[in-house]
This record gives sequence, C-alpha cells and structure tokens, in this order.
Amino acid sequence: MPISDDERDAFASAGWLFVRPSESMSRSVEEDEVPEGATSVGKVYRRSDDRVVVGTDRLTVQLQSDLSQDEAEAALEEEGLTIVRRLGFGPNLYEVRAPADRNQFDVSVDLQENDDFVFAEPELIEHVPQRYQPSDPNYSQQWQWHNDGSGGGTAGADVEAEPAWDHERGSGVRVSVIDNGFDLNHPDLNPAVGGGAAYFENTSSGAELVVGTSNYPDSSHGTFCAGMALARADNGQGGCGGAHVAEFMPVAALPDQVGSQTTLARAVAFAADPTTESKGSRPV
Repeated sequence: MPISDDERDAFASAGWLFVRPSESMSRSVEEDEVPEGATSVGKVYRRSDDRVVVGTDRLTVQLQSDLSQDEAEAALEEEGLTIVRRLGFGPNLYEVRAPADRNQFDVSVDLQENDDFVFAEPELIEHVPQRYQPSDPNYSQQWQWHNDGSGGGTAGADVEAEPAWDHERGSGVRVSVIDNGFDLNHPDLNPAVGGGAAYFENTSSGAELVVGTSNYPDSSHGTFCAGMALARADNGQGGCGGAHVAEFMPVAALPDQVGSQTTLARAVAFAADPTTESKGSRPV
C-alpha cells in the first residue's frame, strides 16, 4: 500500500512506523497484543480519497437524548463497551473502547442497528495537514488589512480595519485560536496570553488535555494565525492583529498533525467553554 511522503513523514514524526507485518506481528494485531518495543499497534486502512488512517479500539457514540445518564451507560455496558470518557459537547455522547475480541468497524455496524444509539463512529488516527499557506518571499508584506493599491492590489479592497479600530480593538474580548501549537514567548503574542491556555498531550491512553503553558507545543503556523488576530500594536514589533488588545486563549491540538477528529472536537468544546475541564463540571 503506497503512502504519500507527507503522510509518512507526519506519522513518523508522531512515532508511527508503517511496516509489512511478519507472521508473529499479524498474530499480535489479531489478538490485540502490542509487540515488544511498541506502545500501540493498529491496522492501516485507505479512505476513498486515498489518504491512509490507522484503526484503533475506540469509537465515538451517542445514545438517544431521552435516556438518563445511568440508562445510557447501562446500554454501553450491555454492549460490552468500556467508557473512556464522557464528552461534554453533546447529550449522551461518549468515547468508548470496543471489546478486545471485536473489530471497531464490526462494533460500529452492530450499534447502528441498536435503537438506543444515534450513531457509532470508529475513531481513527489520521494525518490532519495544515491548510495551504503561500511560500512567496513577500507574502508577509501583502495588504489584507489596509489596501492602498500597492503591490498590484485594488485600493479599498480590504476589510476596512482602520475605521473599525476607531471604535473597537477587542478590549474585554477573549479570542481562542486552535492550531498545532504556538510560540507563546513571541513578543507580539506573549502579552496577550490570558487564562485558559491548554494543549492536548499524546499519551499511551490517548490524547489528554493539559491546562497551562508548561512544555507548550510550538508551531510557526499557529503563531502566524494567532498573530493575524491578536498581535499587539504600537510595540515596535512586526505588524498587528485585527483585535490587538483582545485576550488570547491558545488551545493546541495535534501538535504533530496526527490524531483523531474526536480530539479536534474536544479542543473546540474546551475553547467554547474552558470551565468544562478546569472545574470538572462537564468533561471534554
């Protein structure tokens, strides 16, 4: 199964290696055993767009909203599912682990036929690449905020930020940016960082949310995106962001660009309501 260079490099950076399994390794996968020297193992699948994903033993499931929490969790237990965590951004929404002797796709199909379940989606590890960003040497000097017609642009074809700044620059507003990571020591961003900073750390049991800035993952892409919104003004450093006095709440997810859609959803949920994790009211 050929794999694109960008996918192979991203997975390798995240600690995943693609190998043609030996007989003993194939047996380990079938028996849900982890070979010596590895922390996890998964089957590789190809999507319809030719991107590859790695299977896990987990699913994201939602049960009917008219079930109580006790009833929902009893239904999960009846199906032999182990709760990994309750997800706080939907009613009766859970991340669960499939029985050790069953394939996650087979479990998903069976659960779809159970009237107690709204959906059951296999959780897959995938490469989530950054969006396209031009590499032209003068890209950082392009107009965006105030277009005076230089550089081949059309004068006035901009977001009219300068007139808006006469009225509002983001005071009292908290802006959360979700990306692979951020340089929180950047002089244009560091003064903006407020409470609620968090990142997802890859562990042997999956992605775990860490609240704080210690050992925070760095990314030039995230730093650039945050700067577009929040870079401080009038400090003699580079340019400025659209909301250059707003508070910055960074949330880093998939620092190596490899992970699951569930982790991204948890990042959005935490950014929308940071108290869900720090105060324990609703799990993310």
